[in-house]
Amino acid sequence: MFDRLFNLTKSTKSQPDSLQVGAMAVPLLFVRHPRARRYLLRLRADGVARVTIPRRGSISAGRDFAEKNIGWLGEQLQRHAARPKTPIRWQTGTEIYFRGELIRAEPERQGWIRIGTELIKVTDGASDLKPAIQKYLHWLAGREFPPRVMELAGAHGIPVTRVSVRNQKSRWGSCSRRGTISLNWRLIQCPPSSATTSSCTNWPIAGR
Repeated sequence: MFDRLFNLTKSTKSQPDSLQVGAMAVPLLFVRHPRARRYLLRLRADGVARVTIPRRGSISAGRDFAEKNIGWLGEQLQRHAARPKTPIRWQTGTEIYFRGELIRAEPERQGWIRIGTELIKVTDGASDLKPAIQKYLHWLAGREFPPRVMELAGAHGIPVTRVSVRNQKSRWGSCSRRGTISLNWRLIQCPPSSATTSSCTNWPIAGR
C-alpha cells in the first residue's frame, strides 16, 4: 500500500522533453523509478511535468501516457496559475494552507498569532513569521500523525513498528521493510480526509 503512496528510492533522470498544452510548451521530465508499478504524471510547483517510468517501462511509453492525460495536465496548469502566491516572508495577514484550507495568519495578543484554531508563539517584532509557523506545524504533525497512522495500520492489519515526522524536501513520505514509516510534516497542510497524496493541492498527481 505504501509503495503506491510514496517514493522509496532515488530516481535516475533523463534529459527533459516538452509537451504542447494549448498555447504553452510544458517541459517534461522523465524519471525512472525501480519500484514504480505504473506510469505517473505530476505537475511540479515550478511548472515542469514529471513523468515517472516504472520498471521495464520506456520513455516513449511515458510520453504517450503524458499525451493521453493532456486534458488533466491543462486543468492542473490552470489551477497552478490561479493559485495564490505565498510571499517569501510570512507576516500577519499572509494566507497559509492548513488542513486543506487557506487560513490567514491573524494577530492574537502580544507575541502570539492565530492560524485557524491554533495559537502560535512568535518573537516580538519578527519581520518573518515563517520559521515560527513552520516549526509549530512540524510539531503539530509530529503529535497527530503517529497515533493516527498506528490506528489505521491496526484497522487494516498492516504491521508498523515506528512512525516519524520529518522535514522531507522531495517526497510525502517513505516506509521501510521493517515497518518504519516516515511522513512529511507538510501533509498537515492537506485536507484531513485525503486518502492519498493526490488530494494535496500543491503537488497534484495523476496515474493509471
